[in-house]
Amino acid sequence: MYIFCNPKSGRYDEKKIGKLLDLARLQFGKCELTSNIGTLQTIRNAHVIIAGGDGTVHVVVNEADLESNTFSVVAFGSGNDFVRNFPRRKMEDLLAEIEKEKFVSVDLLQINDKKAAVLAGIGFDAVVSDAAHKNKWNIPAIKYMVPVLKNMFGYRGIQMKIKGKDMNYTDCVFMLSCGNGYRAGGGFKLFPKASLTDGKMDVLLIEPPTFWQKLKYIWLVNFGKHLELNIVKYVQTDKISVELDVEDLYNTDGDVYRSKNMEISVLPGVFKLIM
Repeated sequence: MYIFCNPKSGRYDEKKIGKLLDLARLQFGKCELTSNIGTLQTIRNAHVIIAGGDGTVHVVVNEADLESNTFSVVAFGSGNDFVRNFPRRKMEDLLAEIEKEKFVSVDLLQINDKKAAVLAGIGFDAVVSDAAHKNKWNIPAIKYMVPVLKNMFGYRGIQMKIKGKDMNYTDCVFMLSCGNGYRAGGGFKLFPKASLTDGKMDVLLIEPPTFWQKLKYIWLVNFGKHLELNIVKYVQTDKISVELDVEDLYNTDGDVYRSKNMEISVLPGVFKLIM
């Protein structure tokens, strides 16, 4: 049994981590706490509790051995969109579930050489994630809403060529987001039809909106009602490719990278979770 955490996280709480460690040792007799990626990479045939938010989950799905280990997530982060797909449990109740050893195989996303548990996005989504990652707010609603409002009316979009069996599009795009679960960006219901176990990713494309369409979108996305807007295209598929005219930002679970070409696909059932 291992607990993996990130002490550099903005919402790292030593007391909460200590309580979780004590409970795990009481329940299982032995549990090791680590924040070392090198240690994480060596773990085999064990259960790993991820104590953190979406950023910490992102580290684990990219660095841990997903084939031999099982995992759980305790929501100790500023962004906890991945955990929102599962029932809320107290620490004690989660440890009882882990003892049963019954896991669910859930999907992940792949964008170029990175895996994502929540989202892969290009355009406005990446701009917001970049700003949220840099700001000092630890309250999720503020951490993401401030850059959303700050950039919503200044960002115009980027030229994209999108190819896939279920989506082909060439034009200026305000936002392209590929989702795994139904929430992203600090709680927004971006992907209201999404499931973590359907072997599909949900692709949300937003064409450049007018001022009033932006206001309407900000309101409707809180309730997952934005799909009714005529600037929205939404499909469920397994793979798309994206080509940009120039290198630009793309977002994977809040971490931001740069590229001109992206291959985005679903990895069905590769993440074994006990939640």
